[in-house]
Amino acid sequence: MKYEKFKITNLLKEFIINIDNYLTNFPKKEIELKHKIKDNSYDLLLIIYEGNITTNIKRKQELQEKAIAKVKYIDFLINMCYDKEIINGKKYIKFGEKLDCILRYIVAWKNATVSKNVGIAEGITSRGVNSNSDNANFNVFDVNEGNVNGNNNLCNGNSDNLNENDNAIGVRS
Repeated sequence: MKYEKFKITNLLKEFIINIDNYLTNFPKKEIELKHKIKDNSYDLLLIIYEGNITTNIKRKQELQEKAIAKVKYIDFLINMCYDKEIINGKKYIKFGEKLDCILRYIVAWKNATVSKNVGIAEGITSRGVNSNSDNANFNVFDVNEGNVNGNNNLCNGNSDNLNENDNAIGVRS
């Protein structure tokens, strides 16, 4: 798996690989549930990619909100698998923790987009490239560059306490 600077995509790719590995012995009568989980996971990855590359802030925020809803829907589907005893408690917890981590990053990304929007409008530069430049087609989404509550990992910290001074997630200039 290719590592990308955008942490959410890496987490989501790991989740999709786990889904493929752990949902192999699905009952035939519930196979549609498995397909919904996989299809929605791929859709979520596409939404994340679209949100990451769009330059329209309003569109980016819409895609971020759509991604949050999609994560919650996937969580519901996995909960159904657990309720129908298709997956055991250990797998359920593993999937739930991974989805919770993905959700935390998406919410932090959304909060960073809103708070950094003011800075971008004022022409703040990022890594030496002017945000108004036509050549600003790069990602600065690297969670390890910042520090959130003493942790470099939002899944171990509390993303609810992010503010505009936390440099946990940059925004595309």
